[in-house]
Amino acid sequence: MSEVGFILLSALFLAVPVSIKYLLAFQMRHMVTVLKRQEREVEQLAMYLEAIEQESLVTRRAMRQVEGQRRQAQARRELLEDKLDRVRKTAAEGPVIAVRGPAAEVAVGAEPVTAQAT
Repeated sequence: MSEVGFILLSALFLAVPVSIKYLLAFQMRHMVTVLKRQEREVEQLAMYLEAIEQESLVTRRAMRQVEGQRRQAQARRELLEDKLDRVRKTAAEGPVIAVRGPAAEVAVGAEPVTAQAT
């Protein structure tokens, strides 16, 4: 083997590890870039999940509030129905008009009541 062949063979043996080193370095840099991009995506997805959870919480609270308002409206409606039934029942029994206050109470269909002076 000549000296030129020895030099070329030595250069080849030195070039292979150096080439592998640079190839690995470039791949490593690319992988780090990909990793950082994926970490940002994970952070964005985590924020998105948190926003969805907050929205879900607000929705559940609103549903509970609406349900409470519905129950209150139902109770008011039942009270008004009872009151209306009492008024209808009273109206069916006969017309009675009562005037309240310091004057006197007057009932239609009944004997007049005189006011007492105090």
